[in-house]
Amino acid sequence: MVVYRAPWSLSLREQQSLDFFLAETKTRFPAEFCRPILKAANTEAVLAHAVISFGALHQAYEYRPDGATRVDYTPLGQFATYQYGKALRLLRAQSRRPRGLETLMPREDITLACCVLFACFESIRGCRRSTIIHITRGLNLLRQYKTLPQSTQGALVPKQVLTSLLTRLDNQLVELLGTKVSVTINDKNYDKQVTSALETMEEICAREDSYCSLDGLLNNILHDRLNTALAIEGRVVPNLPSDQGRVSRYLKELQSNFTSASTPKHPTPGEGDSYDHDPGIMQIWCILGNIYVSLPLTMFPEHVWDQYMADFGSIVSLAENYINRSRSPGRSSRRQTFSFSLGIIPPLYVVASRCRDRDIRRRAITLLKNCKRREILWDSNMATEAAIQVIMIEENGASTGESCARIHNVNAILDDEDGVSFEFERSI
Repeated sequence: MVVYRAPWSLSLREQQSLDFFLAETKTRFPAEFCRPILKAANTEAVLAHAVISFGALHQAYEYRPDGATRVDYTPLGQFATYQYGKALRLLRAQSRRPRGLETLMPREDITLACCVLFACFESIRGCRRSTIIHITRGLNLLRQYKTLPQSTQGALVPKQVLTSLLTRLDNQLVELLGTKVSVTINDKNYDKQVTSALETMEEICAREDSYCSLDGLLNNILHDRLNTALAIEGRVVPNLPSDQGRVSRYLKELQSNFTSASTPKHPTPGEGDSYDHDPGIMQIWCILGNIYVSLPLTMFPEHVWDQYMADFGSIVSLAENYINRSRSPGRSSRRQTFSFSLGIIPPLYVVASRCRDRDIRRRAITLLKNCKRREILWDSNMATEAAIQVIMIEENGASTGESCARIHNVNAILDDEDGVSFEFERSI
């Protein structure tokens, strides 16, 4: 049996937070990430404080008391923030020192691991602007890290695991904010950066892990659409779009694999929230990915979405099935859920905002409203609010006979106060 500790003697509250991380938080990430992080935390104080802070905040978030408006205002949330501050200060101090005996692990390894943990920490406490800063820092560092010869790279977390985690974070950044990242983080210099998918199609197709391949495919699809939007704005884009036919064929192959995979009828407690590869969620994302691939990359009329009515219905049915399977009587005291899985919020939001079938889009809204989930940057309450506004604008416009009643795009601007503002663009 492996015993996880910290480099110092833990207080009761520190031990309880570490225990919660071991019992629940670590299941939200792949074992190949958590095992080495926890092992290194025995000697690396920065990782120990990061783990303790995350365990405390995760517990405060999912089991927050009645009447608490912000999770970091609770006593446990304040303790988590204190531990998080310690981790940040230690990481900054290490980054200013020459490499030496003060850390047993290469600085890049620790920083990349902390970028993932810190991004999730900030997302749970509603500081989404800070979340994005940690994500962009991690993405920039990973791109540098991948160019290093294998012999000079650290061995804390395998490079492929870090790539998979940061690919998922990058996907959320692109799908939620698109060309508006610089507005949220208030940094015009961000627009000068040239970003691209983290892996090429050749690297993705060479993988043996179908689940990670899906993340990589989605990353290519989303960056192709982002680059087209950037080019329309007159900005420099890194390369030509991927072969859409090849992407579509691979997506359909993956969907076939996920459809034939067995789906558990009664998950163990918490299984539905883990870093799982639930076949239902994988099918949802394959369907959504194929919709994106078949859409024109350039501007198109909104009625093009109407051809995907059957796909929208399938997404909602799969999401309903997933939520029903994930419910467990033993978790009734939990008020909300944090998840690092591919998730259901983005696909349900797409259905609620793009599908014009009243029944399907309202089923999607009902799921978003009742699921009480936070999937990194995506929050079910935030998605519900935006989708309801879209429906109100479109249905009010349709009732008055407006020719441009449909919403073409929704721009989100996030802040560090658990808030968001939306800008709605009507179709032309």
